[in-house]
Amino acid sequence: MSSYKEFRAEVRRRKLIKKIKKAVLLGLIVLFLCTFAWLIVWVISLFGDDDSNSADTTSSISESQSEPELEQTPTKKDIETQEEKQAKIDERNKYWEDLNKQAATINTVGFSGSDSKMLAVQENGRVELSYFDRALFMGDSITTGLDIYRNTTGLPNAKVIAEVGAAPVANGAVWARDKDKNNLYDPIESAILSNPDKIYLMFGTNTLVNPSAATEDKLINDYGIMIDKLQERAPNVPIYVQSILATTAKATEKKPGLTKERIASVNNRIAEMAVSKGCYYLNVQEVLCYDNGYLNWDIAQKDGIHIKPEAYRAWLEYLTTHTVHKPENQYVGGSPTALLAAP
Repeated sequence: MSSYKEFRAEVRRRKLIKKIKKAVLLGLIVLFLCTFAWLIVWVISLFGDDDSNSADTTSSISESQSEPELEQTPTKKDIETQEEKQAKIDERNKYWEDLNKQAATINTVGFSGSDSKMLAVQENGRVELSYFDRALFMGDSITTGLDIYRNTTGLPNAKVIAEVGAAPVANGAVWARDKDKNNLYDPIESAILSNPDKIYLMFGTNTLVNPSAATEDKLINDYGIMIDKLQERAPNVPIYVQSILATTAKATEKKPGLTKERIASVNNRIAEMAVSKGCYYLNVQEVLCYDNGYLNWDIAQKDGIHIKPEAYRAWLEYLTTHTVHKPENQYVGGSPTALLAAP
């Protein structure tokens, strides 16, 4: 039987062996982990270099391929896209060019436009009714109201030469002062003898009662001849050509030649003709025909064509604020602007 010392020595030896085994095992584990870690790092570095090289190569290839693309011939789709862009640019440029041309026609002699409103004398400073003391108004039965309602409208000493059923004077035509057409006279001669300082014209309703398209051409032709004759006899007298008035909607049903669309179209032609001859166009429709383009019912006579006294007052008020500017005019309201130099 071993002694106590021997037993203790055996115990210490066994403990030492266990410690050595643990140390060896731990060392092996550490070695394995280090080796595994190194292996992972090596693999990552290996594949990382390949990706980098691959990326560089791809980049180089892309760059080398991208350069020749600039020299490639445009496809049909590319050409169509370029053409569409250019077409839009051209269309936009044309729009502004047309707009500038249209704006240039406002109160400018020698130009024409598609819309009579663009050619009309614009609102100016207001003048007194005495401004029309030596004015001459020529026209049909609508214009006769300026004489019939003279006291009601407050029109001063203006001269009115107008007859029922009248149309522009051309080719030696004469007017009659009575229904029997016995008392005939030359309206152009009468106009010159009245010695006006300005002339206002309004014609067209009687002619357009006939729905034939040929009547429109005749109206414009005869109107031009009449203006030429007046300018020949009174070269220094400004002429204002007024728009044809539309009728009421009900009147149009009975007289289909007087549709608001047709009258608007003819007014465009009248405006162009007037301005081309050095006259001034007045869009009287805007103050009297405000029922969706028709003559308004509250100022229309029963026939839907002629107008009531209050309409003449509105008409004259419109004329007082739509005169061509002259420095010597006595303005009593508004802001006079030289829209166009008067002759």
